[in-house]
Amino acid sequence: MSVHLIGGGATTGADAALYAPFVAEAALRAGATGRARPRVAVISLHPEAEEKAAALGELLAEAGRGAEIEVHLTAGRPGEPIGLGAIADVDGIAVGAASSRTCAPGSSRCSASCAGWSPAACPTSASRPAR
Repeated sequence: MSVHLIGGGATTGADAALYAPFVAEAALRAGATGRARPRVAVISLHPEAEEKAAALGELLAEAGRGAEIEVHLTAGRPGEPIGLGAIADVDGIAVGAASSRTCAPGSSRCSASCAGWSPAACPTSASRPAR
């Protein structure tokens, strides 16, 4: 299994094309094992993990461009272990984690939600520097 890293707040339907290579690779792996539909583990580590996992699952389905995928959702909290059953017998693993750095520079919300960033330096979701 290879690794596809997608970050920077790419979580809307407009971003589905970014996930398409991941879904296509999962479909190839599924076909090699004789499954018609790829199984994808979706793991979300977020205070609103259930909603975030479901949203990521929907985005992956959209990225599949109409091809059905079997999504296994796992919701957890940051710092809590995820059991191996969450990733057993899957063709791909998508992980979403809590990120509060999706604010506009200079916004009043920015200084509160982007811990460690000054309002002027708080990155947008499209241009976050590595920390």
